[in-house]
Amino acid sequence: MSKVILDETILETPINMDRIANKAMDGVRAAFEGWKHHPSDAHMKGLRQIAKCIQDMAFRVGTFSDVATVYPSWKNDLFISSLPCGMGKTTTLVQTIKAVLQENDYKDVSFVVFLGKLDEIKSLVAKMVEDLGISKDDYSVLTSDAKLNASLGCNNPKQSRVLFTTQQMLLQRCKDKSFAKSGDFHYQGKPRDVRIWDEAILPSKILVLNRDKLQRTIGDLRKLDNELANTVDDFCVELKGYENGSYIDVPDLSAFATVEEGLAVITHEDDKPSIEALFSLQSLKARVIKDKHGSAMLQYHDILPDDLAPMLILDASGQQRKTYEYWQKHRKGIHALKSPEKSYKGFTVHHWNIGAGKTSQKRRANDIALGVAKAINDEIPANENVLVITFKPINKQPDIKQLVVDRIDRNPDRVKFTTWGRHTATNEFADCKYVILAGVLQYSTAEYEAYGLAAKAQGIDKPLTKEEFNDIRIGEISHHILQAACRGTVRKAVGDTCPPGCHLYIIYSASDGLTGEAMMQAIFPGSSYTDWKPVSRLDPRDAEFAKHLEDMVGASITKKTLREKYGGTYSRVNRKLKRIQTYFASKGLILDWDKKRVFVKRNQSKDRF
Repeated sequence: MSKVILDETILETPINMDRIANKAMDGVRAAFEGWKHHPSDAHMKGLRQIAKCIQDMAFRVGTFSDVATVYPSWKNDLFISSLPCGMGKTTTLVQTIKAVLQENDYKDVSFVVFLGKLDEIKSLVAKMVEDLGISKDDYSVLTSDAKLNASLGCNNPKQSRVLFTTQQMLLQRCKDKSFAKSGDFHYQGKPRDVRIWDEAILPSKILVLNRDKLQRTIGDLRKLDNELANTVDDFCVELKGYENGSYIDVPDLSAFATVEEGLAVITHEDDKPSIEALFSLQSLKARVIKDKHGSAMLQYHDILPDDLAPMLILDASGQQRKTYEYWQKHRKGIHALKSPEKSYKGFTVHHWNIGAGKTSQKRRANDIALGVAKAINDEIPANENVLVITFKPINKQPDIKQLVVDRIDRNPDRVKFTTWGRHTATNEFADCKYVILAGVLQYSTAEYEAYGLAAKAQGIDKPLTKEEFNDIRIGEISHHILQAACRGTVRKAVGDTCPPGCHLYIIYSASDGLTGEAMMQAIFPGSSYTDWKPVSRLDPRDAEFAKHLEDMVGASITKKTLREKYGGTYSRVNRKLKRIQTYFASKGLILDWDKKRVFVKRNQSKDRF
């Protein structure tokens, strides 16, 4: 995995203009002291860069509105802070907004904060109210949920200084027009001045449509329009015949329905992205990709308004994702704020090197659940909270959560679960020193290709090089691993490192470009790495032999009987017994033998702590 390289920008405001940042950082230090959070001096300087970026955006309408004259190094660009999870980026954001709101010189400055999920808006608003005592008249919420909008703030976005909204809302309301012309984001008739984007950002919407997933929607579409369903059905047949790397014209569906009408008839929520992609791709040329996921097609289109900058981006994965490096190199206009890495000394990564993706889990769900449960039962102290992250049990995916729960035999209430897709931007599990990733979130070949092409602003007719593709793929996988692990206690800071005694148990196959220790060190510098093998795989030659013994738990059998049934000498029987002993232990069974007999019994020893 090649390291992400972003040219850093240090915001050096003239000293007489730093009162907002100074006031904000005083508030940050007071908040940190209150909950015994002590980042290093280097990380505090990184947090100060966040405060200065917000302050500098406010200069454009405050006392120093002629910012180009008094601050010639300022750029109307995008600025990204990649400080680690849990370092205090959100606290710095809140305290800097507070500092601006309290300054009479900046009474006309307004803010817009773009977040990914409705829950994130609720959480940030609660923090603003708790930490700042912000008046309902000073903020509002703009989402697709009218009840939420009415329940938080003044419900009058155009008259409140602070607006919280979703990233999706920006893309919908600014479609085909500039940010300045989108009145939904105005304050008192003008575009908002300070713009903040929380978590990951891409310059484009990735359009990837898998043929198998699209076929699942045909029955629902037929309820809307029979001809529409036939057109989609014919297109799926046509797509199957196209070669990898070829180009296909997506049919125009506008005569049959709108995307909103199409979405309205879709039964399963997980099929809606296919409809959105289909209608976004209509009348476009797309490139065909064929891999283990079947036939798919890809395209992308730019979605961010050209005049969205200046804007601050807060993404702890900025040092993992190659998309930012490619964006800076090819598209320009994005700068990295000083964001020192965090040391993960005292953090231990336990890696079980087996395939545990969605496909693998369908055939080895019981082994994966058993391995996770063994870690909880036998390795993790009974008084420690545990977070387990799994795939959603949809589209015939096994319910790993339930399989694990069925096998937990000590204090099950301490074990918390969430799923991939809900593994970012929450502090709900910050009391969990132990995190278990039952598989790792990965995308399809078409999706990684589209991510890279979009970041580079490169046409679909010019594929990524193998090196570029691998960089994008590993960067996105690393991003998800980092975000998932940092839902737990390891997100906290003790100086420039994390709290001692934190553990990550992770299941994935070190193959196809992914590595074990080297990859974990790149994501978690300074951490310890250990092989974790909770469940041994049987040698195929021993499967029938082992099954025979598994079926006689609580009994015994003579070696002579085993020799007669499976052939060979007594020495060969003993070798087989030794090979399968670890496998039996992983199943909670004790396999023992003496000179003449073999015994199988359950392991009743569970109180290890």
